[in-house]
Amino acid sequence: ECPNFVKVDGKWILLTSPYREIEYMVGDFDVETLTFTVEQEGVLDPGFSDVPNFYASNILFDEAGRCILLGWVRGFPQGHGWNGALALPRILTIGDDGHPHQQPIPELAQLRGALTDFGTHRLTGAGEVEYTGAAPSVEVQVALTLGEGANVGLVLNGQTLVTYQGTEQNGQLNVAGTEVALLPNADGSLKLQIFIDRSVVELFANDGKVAVTRLIDTPTDRCRLTFYSRDPHCEVQTLRVWEMQSAWE
Repeated sequence: ECPNFVKVDGKWILLTSPYREIEYMVGDFDVETLTFTVEQEGVLDPGFSDVPNFYASNILFDEAGRCILLGWVRGFPQGHGWNGALALPRILTIGDDGHPHQQPIPELAQLRGALTDFGTHRLTGAGEVEYTGAAPSVEVQVALTLGEGANVGLVLNGQTLVTYQGTEQNGQLNVAGTEVALLPNADGSLKLQIFIDRSVVELFANDGKVAVTRLIDTPTDRCRLTFYSRDPHCEVQTLRVWEMQSAWE
């Protein structure tokens, strides 16, 4: 259901919601023969197949020609009198690898409030950085240079939210129980942009190569974050946390 078939960056992309995670196919479409030749395919936003948290995509193009991807965040507990919310709008592009990339629209920066900037430093051994804020919603930006045995993570209010383990040849990203294969960038770096909005987490890795939407069990009234590294060679290039203001105010 909810099919989208549009041309993006010279390629055609088909999105479908088959009662599990949204699936994509990227390729060429011959309008004369109505033939779609698929070159790449996969899952758009990995999650749990029985109740995907990002579902029922829709697409629009703005005046600048950007392809804006919308999605339904679902799977909330019953009893609230409502069910579901819209995910953050995303810019959909086709990367050099031929797969779709997703990044939050830059206009979200207008919602940024107080900034805590931890600067550049090295996390060695059992190094940790802690943040405590008063807002229930935050944006986190992290850029790391990893060592040979990467082992880093983010803890939210005492519960592990994000972990990354790997080497130059392989890597595993875990977002609230959802595991995704992810290699570091060619220079050995890892970039994460994470939005935490009470009970919803949206993570974008390495400039949108991977996007993961997850619900968390305990909604946050305020965010207490701990960044940790078990990699003795991990260097933090960027570590910023913004309190996010309401879009309705």
